[in-house]
Amino acid sequence: AYIADSSSDVVEGDPIQKEHIVHGVSPIYQIIDPSTQWMKDNKVTKLGIITVDGSWDIAHTEAWKKSAANAGVTVGLAEKSTYANEGTMVATYVIKAKAAGVDGIVWTGTDAGAIALVKKMQELDYKVPVLATRQMLVVSNAKKVDIGDINVSMIESARSEAFDEKYRTVYNREPSKYAESSYDLTMIAAHAELEKNSMTAREYVISRPHEGFS
Repeated sequence: AYIADSSSDVVEGDPIQKEHIVHGVSPIYQIIDPSTQWMKDNKVTKLGIITVDGSWDIAHTEAWKKSAANAGVTVGLAEKSTYANEGTMVATYVIKAKAAGVDGIVWTGTDAGAIALVKKMQELDYKVPVLATRQMLVVSNAKKVDIGDINVSMIESARSEAFDEKYRTVYNREPSKYAESSYDLTMIAAHAELEKNSMTAREYVISRPHEGFS
């Protein structure tokens, strides 16, 4: 299977099954460097990690703990909620974060968590920088919550401007966030079939250095 997605199915699961999967950028690698830089830029000393339970939580929490270590930052809070109680629990975690002296929050979750995070921070007049995954931007753009003067940053994935320009020329529209890694993986698959000779496709992929986006 060739998967361009960076969703939870590529970051945990049965190792035997995963031997047969080639995938794009996993969040564990995608967010460490920008998160480390964000902590340095915002002079964070004690980090709060707020996520939703599951594979997504495992991947992001591990990545953010590595980012904190790279930036010399202490993790003062690491909490997760279930999807069913996210709105209620995120509000509670914001209270705990403020009490613990957390001066920077990283967050990933759904609309309910984004709304609860922003509203509780505003209610408590708790003005610390927040680094969020894309869902926060989606919620804000849909006017489900007004971020106001909270310092919210979004994680930006690395992209190739050259690829984006060529994509627009061919398709006359903006590329989706998976277009670039999808292209790379399609090319890997095609080269494997054309050039593998007596090797299996998997053996070919392992044997070749790859310099594309993924």
